[in-house]
Amino acid sequence: MLGFAEEWIGTGILNANYAEWKISRRVLAPAFSTEMLSKYVNIFKKNSSALVDRFETAADSGEIINIWEDVIKANVDSIVEITIGVAMQGTEGKGKEFSDALIEAAQSVAKQVITPWLHPCFIYNTYLKLTGKSKFIHQLHALPTKILQDKLNEIKNGENTSENVHSSKAIIDQLIKGSLLESNYTETRMRDELTHIILAAIETTGLNLCFSLLMLAIHQDIQQKVHQEIEELFKDNDTLTADHLFNGLKYMEQCIKETSRVFSQVVVTSRRTHKECTLKDNMVIPANTFVVPLLFLASKDPDLYENPRKWDPDNFSEQAVQNRPKISFMSFGYGPRSCIGVRYTMLSVKTQMVYILRNYHLSTNIKELTKEHVKADLFVRSTIGFPIKFTKRKSLNPEDF
Repeated sequence: MLGFAEEWIGTGILNANYAEWKISRRVLAPAFSTEMLSKYVNIFKKNSSALVDRFETAADSGEIINIWEDVIKANVDSIVEITIGVAMQGTEGKGKEFSDALIEAAQSVAKQVITPWLHPCFIYNTYLKLTGKSKFIHQLHALPTKILQDKLNEIKNGENTSENVHSSKAIIDQLIKGSLLESNYTETRMRDELTHIILAAIETTGLNLCFSLLMLAIHQDIQQKVHQEIEELFKDNDTLTADHLFNGLKYMEQCIKETSRVFSQVVVTSRRTHKECTLKDNMVIPANTFVVPLLFLASKDPDLYENPRKWDPDNFSEQAVQNRPKISFMSFGYGPRSCIGVRYTMLSVKTQMVYILRNYHLSTNIKELTKEHVKADLFVRSTIGFPIKFTKRKSLNPEDF
């Protein structure tokens, strides 16, 4: 399935074979450590504050708006600054082109997945040229390539020391540092790794946040519990910290995980068996078999979840989790090749939810989101958008959080 995206993202951690994936994981793991994730919190906070500001007009008018585009903009701003060290807010030129190309890439890959006649590569490439979309591939690669070249030249000229790289918040610096220890880890491979991370983060964080906020708008009692948890956290200290995000807001975390279960952000994954496997029902999967686990259905087993299609954060209470096998929740994969960015997603979504719910009460004209309201390509999406009404809770300055 991920082969569909190769025209845009090349080869990296999402689609590399096992041997190459181990190198990607080894190089990228430090960028997603607790220490590095803590450095990203101020970027999350800055862009969450900007997102709150964008919702102010809708709050003043009392209209219901589809929040998707605003949320995607905020998530593009965060992940681009975190990966390549470029702040998108207020930028034009190359920065704006790169941002537009990211959104176009996600849309074009999704269209190829759900359009059978676009599956053959030569037809898809022709389609991109005829529609003028091929220019976005160049735009997608241009900015990371330039920044990589600049940083590699600094290292070559002795201007960028290992100390500077270690202290940087940008993943690109951690990537360069790790790549220096790996042979044949080319500049193109590093560029592709960055593109993989950016595109995956935009979709997973954006969709999770939008679905979570819509569920809270529908379930007013649960929204109230999350808001009370937030206010309790800030009772004695009005500053949002990395410790709050890692170790606090447990009920909010249950909501986010339940959203990942019901509206699994990744529909499928793929693996190739390297040896013969025997399943519990004695079914045998031969070695070298291409296997496609349906992650969207894996967490809908009625033997594991009493009402599997109902959105219920209590499914992730401490007791409920202890009573289920770990592999019952696979929205971010499972085992060694599980998503490297799962904690990034959790921190990003938590930060945005804190800012939004401290400022606004959410409501909607949707009484229930049913299976008829969702569709799937590479990701699960809403067919009706994410219609939410924002009502100001009180006058606050988001920068003070």
